[in-house]
Amino acid sequence: MKTTIYFIRHGETVWNQMKKMQGLKNSELTDKGVEQATLLGEKLVTEKVDIICTSPSIRAVKTSELINRSLNVPVMKDDGFQEIDMGDWEGKTYDEISRKYPEEWELFWHEPLKFKGENHGETFKELGERSTNSINEILEVLEGKTVAIVSHRITIKTMVSEILGKPLNELEDVLPNSLTKIVFDEGKQDVEFYSDISHYNNKDEKGV
Repeated sequence: MKTTIYFIRHGETVWNQMKKMQGLKNSELTDKGVEQATLLGEKLVTEKVDIICTSPSIRAVKTSELINRSLNVPVMKDDGFQEIDMGDWEGKTYDEISRKYPEEWELFWHEPLKFKGENHGETFKELGERSTNSINEILEVLEGKTVAIVSHRITIKTMVSEILGKPLNELEDVLPNSLTKIVFDEGKQDVEFYSDISHYNNKDEKGV
């Protein structure tokens, strides 16, 4: 029985624009982020989504609400889909962190399995375990359904890495409010598309 999962990164936030690390902290969606989520909801209308599962972070919940204006389906929160806990880095800019913690910063982005979480946050192993537990529960409880998971940049990338058995640093970035579709069927996983932003990128190109 086929189970389809759409992984959705939340819309652009103020801290995304400022290049600040968010983690478990939050910043509001920008006007562009609101538009991105609204357009994505319109795109998903034809996909017959059964339920939205969202990170409890405010930016993810807001994105879910905007998407659900078009879908009108049940929404449930799951802590497993929260962003990686970035500890002392949260609220700081990329520049501040890279200057103060150059080695850990390099490992975080380029050799994640060696990242030790010395920022008092999570390791990628810990993130992988909690997010994978939530995915497995969905595959069991919602087998045969189409599920939209609204989550975060690092968490989505980590979940896809775990599902495909592919090293995290070999995956492309997960863009703001992008859509990744994976179909699970008889023990196989088929990635139909990854980090797709056509729902709003086409609008940007046309100047709409």
